Amino acid sequence: MSRADEEQVNLAKPIEWSSAFAVGVDRLDADHRGLVAALNKFHQSRQSEGSVESLRAIVDEIIALSKAHFEREEQFLSDVGLLDKLHKEDHEQNMALLVEARISLLDGLEESLYDKVYVQLANAFVRHVVGMDSSIKAYFDNRNP
Repeated sequence: MSRADEEQVNLAKPIEWSSAFAVGVDRLDADHRGLVAALNKFHQSRQSEGSVESLRAIVDEIIALSKAHFEREEQFLSDVGLLDKLHKEDHEQNMALLVEARISLLDGLEESLYDKVYVQLANAFVRHVVGMDSSIKAYFDNRNP
């Protein structure tokens, strides 16, 4: 998925699963599918004008899924010698973005900005998985030519 594809994440439709999100590690791929499902739940809630409480609960779910996923991914990357400072920092930046989204919802974010939160979170997911996590896919591709 190219940078142009990343910019295609918009409000018109939920994120469609793409093989570009798969890294070749079953547990990490399952995490990625779970994150796509949670982001799509946020999207659906916005489309049906869900309550602020439901959006907060979904962001809490995304935070919990992301935290667990990042821990698993960092352990895997460490085990195979691929964990680097940049990847870890990207996880930290994504967690900060999620916490910021949660705080915004607590602070009574203007309703018109909820869509912006979705686009930011969805783009962060796509950018990280397609960009940073490509090292995992490359690791397996190089081991199994």
